[in-house]
Amino acid sequence: MSSTNKANLEKLKGYGATVRPTREIGGHVAEFKRGDVTTAIEFGLEDETRADLAILGMGTKPDNKRSLGYGSLALWRLLTWARGEGLKDIRARQVQLRHPGAASGAEDFWRKNNFRRRAKPNSTNDYQFIRPRKRT
Repeated sequence: MSSTNKANLEKLKGYGATVRPTREIGGHVAEFKRGDVTTAIEFGLEDETRADLAILGMGTKPDNKRSLGYGSLALWRLLTWARGEGLKDIRARQVQLRHPGAASGAEDFWRKNNFRRRAKPNSTNDYQFIRPRKRT
């Protein structure tokens, strides 16, 4: 099954997302709402680097709700959907936040969510998702 199949995006709605296309060809935004908080994740399927799923950016609104776990929860939902769809090569570029100490905060976010910096990062995939091993 191609990861660009629209049926895949319909299933993402089952994880609490509303999905809409972006201006970028093949790009999408999934918005996850929890109360008055919205986390939006922009992503592409089968990008130019051949990643099955490339996370292009994300953000949480309102600003005073950042760093409270909403982004991690939304990302977990997106990754759970991706796993169910057989998407294995998942990459992300570093999200730059607009406050002091942002670079380390962004890196910490990706690391705690099982992404690791690639040896040869580029503008579309600084980080790659490392699937956690099952505990036995």
